[in-house]
Amino acid sequence: MPAMIRTLTLRDANQSFARCIREVEAGEDFVITRNGTPVARLSPVNTRRVLTPVRRRPGNG
Repeated sequence: MPAMIRTLTLRDANQSFARCIREVEAGEDFVITRNGTPVARLSPVNTRRVLTPVRRRPGNG
């Protein structure tokens, strides 16, 4: 069953862009709206699901 496309306001997309990109890399699709009108679609380029590794900060062992 295909995943449902999630809707996100432009403001929310702007404030959480890094999270959105991680979710797109994991296969999610988003439609971004401005004042309730769809203006953009954020979707993976590859159909293969890719999960990005969690990066460790120096000193956090």
